[in-house]
Amino acid sequence: MAFACTNDAPAYAIATSEESLNVQTPEVRSSEVASASFAIEVFSNGTIEAYRSAVLKFHQYGLIRHIAVATGERVAQGALIGQLETQVLDIELQQQQALIAKAELEYQDLLLKMGYSVSTQDSISSEVHEMALIRSGLIEHRHKLAELQEKYRQSELRAPFAGVMGSVEAQAHNLSTAFDHVGILMDLNRVWVNFKVLEEEIGLIRKGDPVEVTPFGPNQPILYARVEQINPLVDENGLVDVRALIKNNQVNLIDGMHAQDRIQKNVGAQLALPKDAVRNRNGKDVVFRYAEGKAQWTYVEKAHENQDSVTIRKGLKAGDQVIVQGHTNLAHHTPVRIDT
Repeated sequence: MAFACTNDAPAYAIATSEESLNVQTPEVRSSEVASASFAIEVFSNGTIEAYRSAVLKFHQYGLIRHIAVATGERVAQGALIGQLETQVLDIELQQQQALIAKAELEYQDLLLKMGYSVSTQDSISSEVHEMALIRSGLIEHRHKLAELQEKYRQSELRAPFAGVMGSVEAQAHNLSTAFDHVGILMDLNRVWVNFKVLEEEIGLIRKGDPVEVTPFGPNQPILYARVEQINPLVDENGLVDVRALIKNNQVNLIDGMHAQDRIQKNVGAQLALPKDAVRNRNGKDVVFRYAEGKAQWTYVEKAHENQDSVTIRKGLKAGDQVIVQGHTNLAHHTPVRIDT
């Protein structure tokens, strides 16, 4: 409800007629209150995070032969990152291949002793075939060869996906255990924007909402993301974690950068005023309506706000004239003149 009559304004706000005669009529500007579509804004500061990252380590103990990448270098999926020395492993592989060749001969000898030949192997029962493989040691040696081949494969460290290398620590001629990791691989073609929102604002945000992202720093472009994840937990500070995704990183955003994030949500038709039109007096929101040549002190209740405007839930109606400039020192029923 609007309070516009003299009795509703505090006593100190009422100007006496004698005082009004001695003061030049203030010149003000007004605006007509109208219902229009209104967009609220949610602001937050967030950080950029790689879409995915991997801490790369050698999977076995050994001496590092070669590190093929440097910090900041882009690599393709499957690219060689580093390699361990394999001299001992090479010898073991050769020895195992020789043992397999010997076991295959033993396998053939066992079949011949049982009355079978190479040309008649198709007629050998599975039980006889299995027994010959076991007694010759061929199964065991094949398993050992597969194990050594896997160790050889793990002596090479390769990129699991395309990305940029960061924090490359490992160096050649050192043991693989001398470093916490070789490096960190980051996929920066897409990036997450992580930010927090007040719990009272989280109901305004939905998955898929657009987000304007402006990295900190001079002359930074506005980037566009979409909300992908909303954590259904409120932390001890009354904040909720939100993640938005920038699908095409064309400005070389890097992991850990800071950015300002803005979400706009249309809340439909509202009675809106410029923020400066609303004054706070003794803890209450007040506007000055213009009526009959005077400033009418009117209490209001705000509903929403954005950077420039506020919406009024109670106290005004469409068509009211509200003073938006020149009202800083006005009192209730002060005569005013509209600046046209």
